[in-house]
Parts: sequence; C-alpha cells; structure tokens
Amino acid sequence: MVTKDASVFDDDGDSDAMRCEVLWANVIARACKDATWDGVAGRAGATRDRDQARAWLLSNSVDLHLVCDHANVHTER
Repeated sequence: MVTKDASVFDDDGDSDAMRCEVLWANVIARACKDATWDGVAGRAGATRDRDQARAWLLSNSVDLHLVCDHANVHTER
C-alpha cells in the first residue's frame, strides 16, 4: 500500500490532493499485485483478475493515463 505523511501539508487543499494521489497510486499498486499473481492462492476469479490487470497495465488506454496522472505517476504516451 502506498502512503504519504499528510502532516507536512498545512493547507487542507494540499492534504486532499495528496490523499487523492495516494488513492490513485494504490489503484496502480493493486493492479500490479493482481498482474503478478502466481496462481497459488486459488481464489475464484483470480486468473481473470490477473489477465485483466496485465492487459490494463500494458495498454496505452486513456483510463490508464488518467489514473497515472491522478497518482502523479509520469508515463510516456
């Protein structure tokens, strides 16, 4: 999980923006976790989740770039 220390921000606007960044960074982190699943867990639907996560992370989709922009993760387009 991605975290940042909100105490370094004085303004609520900065804190809210930082929390938003962390939220979207966690979306990317979860997609990476799902994409690297090795098949051992046996959770129903995990293979589908893995395949979808891999496809999304490897895509050049508008959605991926939007999430990266919100997470302040720079990507090449």
